[in-house]
Formats: sequence, structure tokens, C-alpha cells
Amino acid sequence: MKKIILLKLFLFSSLIISAQCFETLTFGGTHTVGQKADGTLWGWGLGSWGALLTTNNVEPNPVQLGTNTDWNKVSNGTKNSFVIKNDGTLWGCGSNELGSLGNNSSNQLFTSFQQITTTNNWVKVSASNQYTMALKSDGTVWAWGRNDNYQLGNAPANLSQLSPLQVGTDTDWVEIASGTNSTSFAIKSNGTIWGWGSNVSSIIVFGSSTYTVSTPTQVGTATDWLTMSVGGQHILAQKTDSTLWSWGGGTGLGVGGTPTVTNTPQQISTDKWVSFSASSSGSFGVKEDGTLWAWGFNGDGQLGDGTTINRLIPTQIGTDTNWKTVQSRNYQTTMATKTDGTVWYWGGTNYYGEYGNGNSYGTTYIMTPTQTQGICVTPPVGGGPTYINSAISTVTSIDANGVGTAVGDSVRLIGVVHCQNFSNSGYDFVIIDSNNDGITLKRLTSINGYAPTEGDEIEVEGKITQINGLLQIIPDNILINQSNAPPQTPTIITVLDETTESQYVKLENISLVNGEMVWPNNGIIEISNGTNNFIVNIPALSSLAGTPTPIDFFNLTGIGKQDDSSNPFVSDYQIIPCGIEPLCNIDVSTTLDTGTVTVADLGLNYQWIDCADSSFIAGETGESFTATTDGNYAVIITQGPCVDTSACVFVDVLGLEGNELKGISVYPNPITDELNISNENGALVSVEMIDAKGSVVVVSKEASKSFTFNTVELNSGVYILIVRSEKSVKTFKMVK
Repeated sequence: MKKIILLKLFLFSSLIISAQCFETLTFGGTHTVGQKADGTLWGWGLGSWGALLTTNNVEPNPVQLGTNTDWNKVSNGTKNSFVIKNDGTLWGCGSNELGSLGNNSSNQLFTSFQQITTTNNWVKVSASNQYTMALKSDGTVWAWGRNDNYQLGNAPANLSQLSPLQVGTDTDWVEIASGTNSTSFAIKSNGTIWGWGSNVSSIIVFGSSTYTVSTPTQVGTATDWLTMSVGGQHILAQKTDSTLWSWGGGTGLGVGGTPTVTNTPQQISTDKWVSFSASSSGSFGVKEDGTLWAWGFNGDGQLGDGTTINRLIPTQIGTDTNWKTVQSRNYQTTMATKTDGTVWYWGGTNYYGEYGNGNSYGTTYIMTPTQTQGICVTPPVGGGPTYINSAISTVTSIDANGVGTAVGDSVRLIGVVHCQNFSNSGYDFVIIDSNNDGITLKRLTSINGYAPTEGDEIEVEGKITQINGLLQIIPDNILINQSNAPPQTPTIITVLDETTESQYVKLENISLVNGEMVWPNNGIIEISNGTNNFIVNIPALSSLAGTPTPIDFFNLTGIGKQDDSSNPFVSDYQIIPCGIEPLCNIDVSTTLDTGTVTVADLGLNYQWIDCADSSFIAGETGESFTATTDGNYAVIITQGPCVDTSACVFVDVLGLEGNELKGISVYPNPITDELNISNENGALVSVEMIDAKGSVVVVSKEASKSFTFNTVELNSGVYILIVRSEKSVKTFKMVK
């Protein structure tokens, strides 16, 4: 008996040693692509179109896809493969039918990775049969390939599109999903869901006479959609509470057969789901308790329940409670993984070797989950790199060429989120620690739905990298220690250089070099402090993007950055703004002449008010105001974001003698140690001067034609001087 136990243990240990384990697995219906811990890509299944960088009809065992190790996120089409690199560039291989690869070529297939445009801000790809969708970090959606049903969201409905086209002009998309047929869906940052393309089974708009929808069209009014998977004529969509909903038509709805066709989202159950996927005519999902469920068309046993009975409601597959993920697309095969790292397939006959078990060209339908021996997914617990506790200052050191000395290190950092996240779907923000050292967090996708908020103190585990001179950490794990932690006070600077990289800084008394009226939306603008010029980079998600610029001088608070594309990394420093502080310089002095009060600062915006109750005087928005009744009046003056109010002036309509104060003299201005006031046309009955806080600092109520005040003790600042005769009032703006 002991020998048998030892033999079994030996066989099990040998299996683990020889197994190929992957950090991620992505299934496209006919082939799988996996990424190992060393960054390499491997794949198996249908190979004849080049999706596995071969032209063999089948690849039933894992084969390596090139030698690159800088891949980030994989998405498989039916006959092609797409991968986003760590630098945000997009690459594809395999079928280019109808332009579905997007590399602006009419060649039908490619057996090497082709770059899809030269842009480097791709974050997500959703590839279908003969067309592809992708999302950029600026919140725009792009599509290419087949467009006969407007699945690219563009008119006219051409059969092919060889390069990416933007879908509409919106910049607030966060999630995309291509259907197994020709319907596309996307979710916006406000949680609404939109569709375009084929309107089969009223999946987008209700009505059998509407065959296609050419532009993004909202479905329903809900604002809590999180993600979705689109089949041939139905959609599965998940809300932020993890419940699962469906609409459209066919057996894949999972709501018992009624309604048969609907444009109104139907809740499948009250359960929470951790993974789900729509095939052409079926649906699969894993609940939070680890159970696996399937529903839809089952003519060849593709649901995995061991029967060929169609299922109109979710039906449990087996009794196991350790399922983790499930993926299904155009064809009959489905792939799923368990929490123990094992990989399972069912459906179809394994004709293309898509099970990855060394077999192919099968003729018998496989109707229950079958484990693929020798392939596993690395369990998340206990695996991965060892992270070293580090201070931010220790991982942001550079050599003489500006190259980071800690690049490639796996570290654990703690810091507080400053400013905002500048990525729609992932992360682009800065944390700063208690030593006022900062680093940028950059990742194409979010981690467990975490949305950074200024003031979050977080613990980050990840790898240090450097792009265009900017040192960054690509996070693998994020833990929130606390919220509402106090941010650092911005450091006042006069230059941007290596010391300001990923730092919270402030530029004072600056102005626009070229006098732009509006901040750019995802662009750059130049500012100056009179000595040095600075480049300001305005991301599309910045609160300043598309808003009016200050009219005059202002202060700018932001995050220092670098975008130097060549080594040595010693130039191209810039700043991403967090906010601005206009420097207001409005002259609120007025003059009174025969019942008319006139402002001194011309060419601005005005609103005259009655000081008795501070009410607006209707229609009085000019540079002067003529009173019709006795009273005290003032004017609100607006200059861009700056607003100030003049002192109240009393107007005596019944006995105006406007020449009384025409001979007044006030000097010097700016004030020195003495202030002189005289009026050649008569006596002044009172003189008073108030500071910016409204406090009276100089006063005299004795009638006289001239006054002299000692102003040695006055603080520097702006003051309002008010002089009165028997029947007139005049104000002056004084500076010391």
C-alpha cells in the first residue's frame, strides 16, 4: 500500500513540474493565448491564419509566440490575436480578412506581429470575427474591419475598413465589447450603456423593422453598468452590484423563454457573478460561491451539462465550487479555470487542438468539462514576485544619463494620492510619501475596480519602469490604508527639471505665452513667469480641459512630468495641472458726477446694485449708472474668474451739485509716509480710508478743504479712499 501511495505522489509531483503555467489565459473560440511570468506569450489551437505566428492548420500543444517579454494585455479574435505592450502600443497577428487586423494592408494574413498605428495610448481591445474594437486612454473608441452592418459605428456601411476609425467624437468611454456576430456595445464613465451595428432581436432599439443602427445609441436609462459580453443576438451585462442582466433574443437570455425578444434589460437572478461570457447562442457564468452555470442552445452538448437539452434558465454544471473564470466566443468550445489553477475545456470536438492537450481533429462532441493536463494558471496566492518594502526616494534615483537605477525592481511603496487620476480605464496618477517624494502610477487597466481619490493613502506592490525619462511603478496590487489623508503643500518652483518629476509643485505669477482663450482638450500650452517658459500638458480628463483660461496673471499647481524620448533623459520637462489660482487686480474705484456713478476700470463686466438690500438693478450692466432716486449704489465687477465689488456711493438726486469734487487732488499714489487731500471747489465734510478687510484705517469728519495724514504705520496693500462733500461722494483706489 505504501508503494502505491508513493507512486501516486511521484506522478502528481511530475505533473506539476512538467506543467506550463501562465499568469493569464485568453480564449478566442478556436485558440488560446497565455502569458507566462517571464512575459513571453504562448498559444495553441487553430494556427492556419497566423494567429499563433505559424501557418500549421492546428497547434495542439503550446507554442511560443515570438520572443518579446513586454506584453501587457491580450485579446483574441476568432482567427487573429491582439496584444497591447507595456508602452501602450497595439500589435496584432493572424487573419486580416476585410481589414480586421487594422494595419492598413489588404494582405489576408500575417504570421508576425504588426503594429496597429503608431499611437501608444491603447488600453483595451475586443476582437470578433472579421472586425475589431479598441479603447484608448483618452476615452475614445476605435474600430476596423467589416462594416456591412455599421458594427464600426461609422457610415457608409462599407464591407471593409483597413485601419482604425474613431467611433463618434465622445471621449468618456470606459468599456467595450464586440459581439460574436456584428453588434457592438460600450459603456461610458457615467455608467450608461450604448450599442450600434446589427439590431438583431431588437438588441439596440425595439422594432423588427430597424435592421441596423449606425451610431452609438443608448439602451435604457440605467447609470450603473460595469461590463458586458455580447453574443450573436443577446447581450449579458453586469451592474456595479455584480448582478447579471440580459436582453435581445434567443435561448441565451436565461430568463425562462419570456420574453422571447426584448430591448429592456432583464435581471437573470439576484446572485452576484464573478465571471461571465456570451457565446453565439449561449451563456456561461460563475457565481460568487464558485459554482458554474450555463444556459442557451445545447444541440451538440456545448453547454457542458452532459445533455443536448436547450436550457432557458441558468443550469448548474457539475457540483464543484471552485470555478474562477469562464470564456466562450463564436464557436462551440468554452474554456474555464478553477481557483486551484487547473484549466478546463468543453464543447465542440477539439478539432483545431484548441484544448491544448496534444490532440486534434476530434470527431466526438465533448459535453462535460475536461481538464487539460500540463497547462495551468498560476494561483494568485503565494505566487508572483517578492516585493521589497521601499521608500519612494530609494526607487527614483537616476544615473548621470537620467536612467533610473531601480528599473525592473519589484517593490512595495506607501504614499498619498495627489491631484487626480488622468486615465479613463486604468491608472495615471501620483502618490507622494511623508518625505515629500513622489512617483507616478501607470497601468492600462484598473485593479479590482479601485478608483483613486485624492487623499487616499495606499500601499502599492509593483515593478519600477521608465518611459520617456519618467520613472513609474506599474502596480500589481493596491491596498487602501486610509482615506482623506492630508496632501503635501505644493513646493513653489521657478524651473522644471529632474527634481520636479512626479512632485506636487506650484508656479506663481505666470501668464500664457500665446494668449489662448481656452485650455486645450488633451494638448499642450506654453506659460511663462517672465524669466522661464514652461510646457503645460492638459490631459482630456483634466478639470481644466476645454475651459476658459485666465485673462491675467495666475498661479498654477500641478504634477511635474518628463517626456524625453531619447537617452540621456535630461530634457522635455513639463507639468500637468491640478488647478489654477487667478491673480485678481480689479480697480473698484468709481466717480460721481451729477447723479451718474462711473467705474474707473473699463472694458469688464458689470452689475450695479442697490446697497440697501444688495439687490441687482435690472438692466444696469454698463460702465456707468445714473440714479433716479436717492440711495447708496455700488457695482459688482467681473474679470474672468475674478469678482470684486466697489464701495457704496450715496447719490442725492434732489440736490445734485456735481462740480463740488471736480477740483479734488489726492497724492501721492502709491502712498508713501504721508497722504495729502485737497479740494479747490469747497470743503470736504469727511474723509475715510478702508483696507481690504473692510477696516477703517484713516478717518476725519471735520470739514476742511485740505487734509494731511501720517501713513508711516500703514501696511503694504490696496485701500479704498472715500471723500465726501455736502452733496457729492468720490472714491479712489490707493496702493501702498
